[in-house]
Amino acid sequence: MKFVWRSLRAVSLVMVIAILPAGAQTPPGETFKHPERGYSLPIPADARTRHPGGNVDIAIDSDKGFGVILQSADARPGTSISEMAATLEAAYLGPEKAWRSKVRQDITLLSGLVAFNGYYDGNGARYRVVITRGQVNSYTFIFRAREKFFAGFEAEFDKILQEFQPAPADIPAPSAPTSPDSPAKSASGDSQDGPTVRKFGEWRLGYSIEYDIDWIFERPSPEAIMFSGAEGTDAYFATVSVQNVAPPKADTSAQAASMIMDDIRVQFEKEAADVVFEGEGPYIYRKDEVFILGREFTVSYSDNQRRFKQWSLVLPRPEGRVAYLWSYRAPIESFMRHLSLARTMVKSWTIMDRKGETDEKPVRIGP
Repeated sequence: MKFVWRSLRAVSLVMVIAILPAGAQTPPGETFKHPERGYSLPIPADARTRHPGGNVDIAIDSDKGFGVILQSADARPGTSISEMAATLEAAYLGPEKAWRSKVRQDITLLSGLVAFNGYYDGNGARYRVVITRGQVNSYTFIFRAREKFFAGFEAEFDKILQEFQPAPADIPAPSAPTSPDSPAKSASGDSQDGPTVRKFGEWRLGYSIEYDIDWIFERPSPEAIMFSGAEGTDAYFATVSVQNVAPPKADTSAQAASMIMDDIRVQFEKEAADVVFEGEGPYIYRKDEVFILGREFTVSYSDNQRRFKQWSLVLPRPEGRVAYLWSYRAPIESFMRHLSLARTMVKSWTIMDRKGETDEKPVRIGP
């Protein structure tokens, strides 16, 4: 089912923030709780708020010079957050629109829910958009500040996100623990009678990979793919991702792989807390006539007050200047439960000939 975000008006975001009518206000320094949807978020001590209704639940204007708006809507099962982000970009991103260019994007977690995180520039301002969806509601945060002050104010927005609480009904209930060696199950818990896997493959990316039929496919960017478990199970918080990474200064794929390994520690230390690299060593990929010597590592870290564990492989392409970053990530308490599935995906990963391909765009790496 395709989701069309009908509540969004295709006008400048600057205008949306400027013309919001005054309404009942939540006092600065207190917590706003939506009376119907049941979510809550903190209001900075130096901010003014408005509750205009319609497609904007709350607008926060800080005296420091930044603004935040939050929109909520009914969740639409079957629609990925990448599709939701694409709908938003269709309204705001373009030469004559509020967002003139896209800086970067990634997939992360917000209060235990998978979230889209994107950055955009336009008219001297920078925007950060965070979109997530629970079992009942979807949420869209839009943070805006002048470009030269954006980095200094972003920590204020991060604090709002860290203390944001979705409605209790949005958080999937953990499923009962299962053995990593149990037979494949359907979303209802019954044994599969038909195929248990689907296959993704794209010549431009240079590989194919199989994934569980009950898992969800996401496309965070043209150079990256991600899979996660179905909503309503603890596998929803487990992800397997593959990224094609081409560092601008890399002349070969081997250099690209080396630079990725150098940058990973810096990225984790910068963007996560309590980072512990638990192991690093060589990894040999051998399938058909393709033989690649790469690296693997395991790391645990805290993000948004939750502990995660990640297993990653870094493999240089046989040609060009692209390296692959393959990662399996899950909350530390469920990491072992889904590790067998992640290993099965690695075994199915088939690297193909991509000679002649020149569209090698750098992508962001890290937690």
